[in-house]
Amino acid sequence: MYKGHWYDVMGKKRTDLRAMTLDFESLQLALDEAMSVLPDTRLIVMNENLNWGLISIEGTKRMLICKLSTPG
Repeated sequence: MYKGHWYDVMGKKRTDLRAMTLDFESLQLALDEAMSVLPDTRLIVMNENLNWGLISIEGTKRMLICKLSTPG
């Protein structure tokens, strides 16, 4: 499972927007889903080794998508 957290273009976390939960097993599927449901998206960077990706939304927002760690 992955979670998408919102940031502005300067890297400050946006607390006015709710994080997005993406119930997928792979980073690529989670990124594809986020990019298909959000308007005007563009992939900025993807790091499969560390399980995170960064996308741009409408040129004014960023979403960091990362794998949720499992306890234990």
